[in-house]
Amino acid sequence: MHDAIELVVERIRLDIIGGAADMAKETVQALQKMIGDYPDSQAQQFEKDYLDAVTAILRVTPSFAPPINALHRITSAYEAAIDAGCAFNETKQKMITAGDALLEWMNASLDKIARIGAEKIKDGDIVFMYSMSSTVWRILKYAKSQGNRLKSGEQNPDRETKGSGILKP
Repeated sequence: MHDAIELVVERIRLDIIGGAADMAKETVQALQKMIGDYPDSQAQQFEKDYLDAVTAILRVTPSFAPPINALHRITSAYEAAIDAGCAFNETKQKMITAGDALLEWMNASLDKIARIGAEKIKDGDIVFMYSMSSTVWRILKYAKSQGNRLKSGEQNPDRETKGSGILKP
């Protein structure tokens, strides 16, 4: 299996990635690396290796919608390219482009979530969370960038989360 796939699977399994949105982002990037590195001369082997990669990712993200959506987007691009009779190098490019489009859409969506979420936070608020995802962190950073002084904390006994604690004014 490609090193990038093994790495993202391990990072998800160990709960190193900060939330489902970041899992999707890293999943897309790992798949793009695998796809980009795949030799055109081995097109016949690609489908098996790609499906093995998808299966490995699904095993560690069976109920996380963002990574599953990422797999769906890239796999749909693969299927459409095959149905259209595209050459393997064109198929790979269509899959990579689908990943880029998804990452762009996700980033714009997360920016919108941050703006909307930050509207709920007023200057001086104390924000308490059960866990800290990259999306929540983005909301807090956006609220702070709007001049809000706030304090935040996380209560999650199962793991230590990087980035939680007090946001200084």
